[in-house]
Amino acid sequence: MGWRSLGFVQAPRCNLNRFTTTCARAETKACVNPLEPTIPIVKSMPPPLPALNNYYYLLRHGQSTANVEGIISSSRSLSGSTKHGLTLLGVQQGKDSASSLIDLIEQDIKYGELTSTKSVYFYSSPFARAKETAYACLQAIGAKNEVIDKVHELGLDVKTDVALEEGLMERYFGRLDGKELATYAYVWPGKSYGPEMKIFKY
Repeated sequence: MGWRSLGFVQAPRCNLNRFTTTCARAETKACVNPLEPTIPIVKSMPPPLPALNNYYYLLRHGQSTANVEGIISSSRSLSGSTKHGLTLLGVQQGKDSASSLIDLIEQDIKYGELTSTKSVYFYSSPFARAKETAYACLQAIGAKNEVIDKVHELGLDVKTDVALEEGLMERYFGRLDGKELATYAYVWPGKSYGPEMKIFKY
């Protein structure tokens, strides 16, 4: 089993790609980030998990107000709030993703790769931008006639609730939070060598 991705950044249409992967929770030190005490500091990457038992379809959130402002939005205080939610374009992007999601599931069924109960569950980060995207996609699945017809044809059981999972939140960027997106450049070069690299103290 594996993962599929429905991704968009600022464009109305989705860029789709398929990939397989394994993932696991990262090991952590006993200490935590003093700015966000609930966030453990990553020590090293863990060994991979066994093969996945389900298919996972990854949907990047639509355009958010933070995207328009060009700032990093990662504070844990945003969990459950409406700050930095979707723009009108972002909501439309979420709705447009519904057809792409059902098309991907159809492909997996068609080629015999999907042999589950055909139940479709939505999980989301509690950040407004992610949650609103999930609900926009769900809304379109239940509102667009062509999507509804395909869901029935495929025998899919699409659950109408979105489960919020804090483990899906974007990483916290410390004092870079709220800064311009260009400040990501302080972080990624070191992280490409491993999660424990500290070339910039944040």
